[in-house]
Amino acid sequence: MNKHKIFATAAAVLLSLTASAQTKLNNTTNAAKIMLPGDTITLGYNNDFAVVPINATCDYTVNSPETWVKVQKDANGNLAMFSEFNVSGVDRYATVTLTSIDSSYTAQFVIDQQPNTMEGAASRSTDRKINIGSATDNQHMDGYGIENSYDSNPNTFYHSPWGGTSTKFPVVLTYRLSIPGHVDYAVYTPRQDGNSNGNWGNVTIEYQLSDSTWVTLGNYNFGQVGTDTKVKFGDEGIDNICAVRYTISDGGAGFASCAEMAFYQRDNSTTEYLRQFFADDLCTTLKPGINKETAVKIKDQFVKRLVYTLLDGNYSTKFRVGEFRAYKPVSSLQQELKTSHSYCNHENPTGIFVEKGERIAVIVEGITDYAVGMKVRNFGPTVFAESNYTLSNGVNIITVNNRGNIYVNYYTNDYAKAPKVKIHFAMCTEHGYFDLTKGMTNEDYNAIINNTNGDCTDLLGYHCQINFPTQTLKQNCKDAVWLVNTYDSIVSSEFTMMGLYKYNRVYGNHQTVICVAKSAGLYHASNDGMCVPVNALSQPSSSNPDYFDYWGAGHELGHNNQTDGVIWIGLTEVTNNLLAAFAQDRTQESGFHRMENEGNGDKAYGFVNNIIKPNMINPNSTFHQSHNVWSTMMAFWGIHCYTYGAGVDSTAYPRIFERMRTMDLPSKNNGIGQNADYTADGEQQLNFVKQVCDITKTDYTEYFRLCGMMMPHNEIIGDYANRRLQITQAMVDELQSYIDSKHYPKAPAGLYLINIYNTKPFREKLTVPEGIAVGTGCSVASGKITIKHSAWPNVIGFKAYDANGKLVEIYSYGIGYVGSNKNYRPSYTSVTLGSNVAYINAVSYDGSETLCYKK
Repeated sequence: MNKHKIFATAAAVLLSLTASAQTKLNNTTNAAKIMLPGDTITLGYNNDFAVVPINATCDYTVNSPETWVKVQKDANGNLAMFSEFNVSGVDRYATVTLTSIDSSYTAQFVIDQQPNTMEGAASRSTDRKINIGSATDNQHMDGYGIENSYDSNPNTFYHSPWGGTSTKFPVVLTYRLSIPGHVDYAVYTPRQDGNSNGNWGNVTIEYQLSDSTWVTLGNYNFGQVGTDTKVKFGDEGIDNICAVRYTISDGGAGFASCAEMAFYQRDNSTTEYLRQFFADDLCTTLKPGINKETAVKIKDQFVKRLVYTLLDGNYSTKFRVGEFRAYKPVSSLQQELKTSHSYCNHENPTGIFVEKGERIAVIVEGITDYAVGMKVRNFGPTVFAESNYTLSNGVNIITVNNRGNIYVNYYTNDYAKAPKVKIHFAMCTEHGYFDLTKGMTNEDYNAIINNTNGDCTDLLGYHCQINFPTQTLKQNCKDAVWLVNTYDSIVSSEFTMMGLYKYNRVYGNHQTVICVAKSAGLYHASNDGMCVPVNALSQPSSSNPDYFDYWGAGHELGHNNQTDGVIWIGLTEVTNNLLAAFAQDRTQESGFHRMENEGNGDKAYGFVNNIIKPNMINPNSTFHQSHNVWSTMMAFWGIHCYTYGAGVDSTAYPRIFERMRTMDLPSKNNGIGQNADYTADGEQQLNFVKQVCDITKTDYTEYFRLCGMMMPHNEIIGDYANRRLQITQAMVDELQSYIDSKHYPKAPAGLYLINIYNTKPFREKLTVPEGIAVGTGCSVASGKITIKHSAWPNVIGFKAYDANGKLVEIYSYGIGYVGSNKNYRPSYTSVTLGSNVAYINAVSYDGSETLCYKK
């Protein structure tokens, strides 16, 4: 093979070589001949396109066995070649064979595609970015000056003072253009490290046409969001601007920061050029009369390849072309809902997969006053990476910085009126995603999952967005409809308890479920959402539902939904379980309830054993005394069992959550650390008691006293942080006096014994019937006593006394019961019979007692 190569990316048609080949052709006989301009064609690493001139005395067929390159014969006899992105890191080769129709003559050449050797990332739209010559700020933190906000590196950022020197608003940032000129719009990019500190709130923007005159463009609320904010300089832009000044009045956590500030001039020339060939701005339909003879004359290689691809008739737009809506910014939503974590920060999956260094064309239509961007996210399973790019109307040429799936960043506080945008990811790789909201079926899912090669695949529901490793889904998930519906049901249940439906606070934002990178990783929650270990994804399907961890899903999603006022020190692993238990109650078909059932013995989770019993026997126990998250949770669960489970007040918790969202709560940041003398956590604990009583118009103070919540307390509690929980007797007395003054009816005296299985007596106000013989339904064996519930109708639990009438034991309803998970309903209570027990009473919902057993 000789060393002669044709670099098709440098010149699609080599006229000199064509002329040489034509001369040789004229000197041949009439026998079949196929003459090539060279024996090797070199293509670039990217999705490349080339036209190779062929001189032949005959018609011929084309054969190329490699799937990464497509070779087709044009009408004029030349060859057009289309290659896929080369991610191998080395050259790859394909041999193309041309054979005359009569098989008397063959010719071969080799396609040599170069590997990707590009580093870094670049983004270009048809709009021109204006150079910033200099900038000043009125204050900044050392090392975080304003120069970091126009260095074209979103990983560096400006930040106002913090630490020993606090930020003093307003913060003023002034940018001077290198050359005064026309400005159409500006884009503010907040810091990209996941921290919302400094994201801008209220801002006044001014521009300067001369060295002395400042003109106000307007006053804006950037909403302290974590995504780009675009500001138009009028419908037609403004000429001769030499400087722009931002006066920031407030920002996230009391700071101001800026990753990038950029100014742009619109450029419609590319759009006008494309209109010569395409009937629509998204370039998905060719104009009438456009054919291969037209295409071969197109000089722009990208346009030429797209035209050829459309003419071929097999161009899929199922995922390459999409319409995308705006979402409420995650930071705004978190502030409104007062939740512990944010919701999905990668809405709008596209089904497009890209490689690191891949150069793609993204054609956009419909962007108005709101910033729209593109996120490339890799969720693993071994490597996490993310990069973000601003988009403009028209063609955006982007070299992506990491391998991953593409999402459309479109977040604005005006999400309800912001128009949808249309995007064409021209000739990009369709990875696909499953979308239950579009009516996709398991047949659609199988078609997607069995024909994709991306690392992870998105499954979209109405409330949940799932992203699991593709290989894991292929192996373990045969029923995507069931899986997405199950996660949706869990989120929907938690939204119900939180009152988000009742108070119209469901805006379409999704909660996220992603996979932990390593198989040995643990379930956890973060601002990415619920993180699931790979080894927990075995068989997540309706055909094998026991593999699905309802509790684990509700628990971690519950962390993201924990609401200020229903969480204070000591409750990080508690009130998320309130949401998880409610979700399990509504979604799991087995009837099993972890709060009552797990353990199935004397030491099951029941808060009767851990909180109520010691408090009734020694009335100095406090809410956190056992430092057991399960027993602590039962105080909240008991209110749910009574209000919702018994149907006494089914919207109590939704109203409680809403009250916490809308009221000014005591700040828990006063005095952090082991040396703190006081924090507001104690105030929040008593505030919860107060709000429950006020909202339900019921006096629960005796119940909360038995739970230990209305007891003096002074202790530093470790709960992912160390803070002091301090409640004085005076604080308790003040709250008790307040509730007494309301004259609310008192909650049933037996409420401390309620669980999910004994709600009927509370609902229907049923007591244990009179006249049941002592010892009925009671069996004693091997030091244990078993009491049948059917023998003691309407019983809610049992209390044991010694010979002197002193309370020595409390038995929660159903404790010790062992039964099948299916349709779980305890039929007896069975516990160890202490030697000091003289008799046992059956307890009714109103606290009254009936002698049940006597030694």
